[in-house]
Amino acid sequence: MDDHYSSVRIEAIERALSRPFAKIALEPELEAEYQDRTARKRLITIAGWQGVAVVANLVCLPLDYMVDQLQLGVMLRLGVVTPLYFLAIFALLRGVRQVEAIAIVLPLVAFVSTVAFLGFQVGPPHSDRYLMATGLMLLFNTIVVPTSFRQALTAVLLAALTMFALAYLEKGLDADTVSLCAFIAGGSVLPLIVRFRAEKGSRNAFLVDLRDELKSAHLVALTKALAELADTDPLTGLRNRRSLSETLNRKWAEACARNDWFGILMIDIDRFKLFNDTAGHDAGDRCLEKVAQALQVETTRNGHYIARFGGEEFTAIMPGMAPEPALEVAETLRRIVEELAIPHPGCPGNVVTVSIGASVVRSSPHASVEQVIAAADKALYQAKARGRNRVARSVDRLGETVHPIRKKAG
Repeated sequence: MDDHYSSVRIEAIERALSRPFAKIALEPELEAEYQDRTARKRLITIAGWQGVAVVANLVCLPLDYMVDQLQLGVMLRLGVVTPLYFLAIFALLRGVRQVEAIAIVLPLVAFVSTVAFLGFQVGPPHSDRYLMATGLMLLFNTIVVPTSFRQALTAVLLAALTMFALAYLEKGLDADTVSLCAFIAGGSVLPLIVRFRAEKGSRNAFLVDLRDELKSAHLVALTKALAELADTDPLTGLRNRRSLSETLNRKWAEACARNDWFGILMIDIDRFKLFNDTAGHDAGDRCLEKVAQALQVETTRNGHYIARFGGEEFTAIMPGMAPEPALEVAETLRRIVEELAIPHPGCPGNVVTVSIGASVVRSSPHASVEQVIAAADKALYQAKARGRNRVARSVDRLGETVHPIRKKAG
C-alpha cells in the first residue's frame, strides 16, 4: 500500500474521530467504506428482527379475540402489517438500497398504528394496555434493532403523529388519551439518545479498526521493505550474499527431499580488476549493473535464482535441472554478456565477458551444498585457466555424480 495514501487515510480517520459530537456521518469516502463493511450484516439483523415482529403481530390475535376485536385485528394484522413486513424483509435481504429506509420505517409505523387503532376501539383498561404496548414497541425497536438514528427518529415521529391523529379522530381531545400519547412520545426521547450514541459508537469503532489495519499494513510493508533491503545488493539490485546463503540451504534441502538435480553456476567477469584500474570505479560500477541486469533477466525468465556473490562474481541456483540443460543455460548466460558488447578499456578491441563454473549433482545426503559450491568454484578457475569467456563443468565426485569439462563452443 502506498505510504502517502495510507498517511492521507489515517489523517482523514483522525479528523473523523474528532468530529463534533452532534455529527454522526463520516467523510464521503469513509462513509462509503463503512456502509460497504457493515450494511449487509446490519440489514440482515434488521430483517431478522422484522421476522420477530411478524410473529409478535400474529401472537397478538388471541388478545384481540379476548377484547372482541378479532375481525378487525385479523383484517389489519394479516391484511396490512404482515404483508408490509414480508415485503420489507424481502427488500432488505435483496439489498435494495433505494427502498431501505421505507422498508425499515413503514412496517413499524403500520404495526404501531394498528395496535393504537385497536386500542382506541376498546374500552378501559384494555385501551391503555394497547397504547402502552405501542410505547414498548417503539422503545424496543429504537434501542435493540440496529437501525440508523435518522431511521429511528423518523419512525418515532411518524408513529407519534399517527397515534395523535388516531386519538383525535377516535376520542377527540380526551385529556387522558392525549396525555398517554404524549407520555409514549416523550418516553421515546431517551431511547433515541441511546440509538444516536450507538450509531456514532459503531462508526468510531469502524474508524479505530480501519486505522489499526492501515498502521498494521504500513508496518508489514515497512518490515518487508527493510528485509528486502537487507537481502538486496544496493549496486546491482540482485540478491546479496546473505540472501544467497539462506536460499542455497533451503533449496538444497528441498532438492534432497525430492532426490532431485541441483545445479550451481559461479559467474565471474573476466579481467574486471583491469577494467576498474583502466576506466575507473564509476565505469566499473556501470559495467557491473549492466551485466547483472542481463543475467537477472535471463535467469528470471527461466525461473532460476541469481545473486551477487561478491565483487564481480555472481551465483545462480538451478534446482531440478539436469546437467545438459543446466549447461545450456550457462552457455546462454555467457553469450548474453558477450553480446552486450561492453568495451573493455584494458583490452583494446575486446568486450567484457564472463567465465562460468558449473556444478550439477543429484542431491544426496552423502553430499552437501558447500561441496557443490566448491566444485562450481573449482570449475570457474578451470574456465579462467583455459582462456576465459567459457563454461567449465565440475570434475569432482559428489555422491556418485561426475562432471567433465565443457569448453566454449566454437
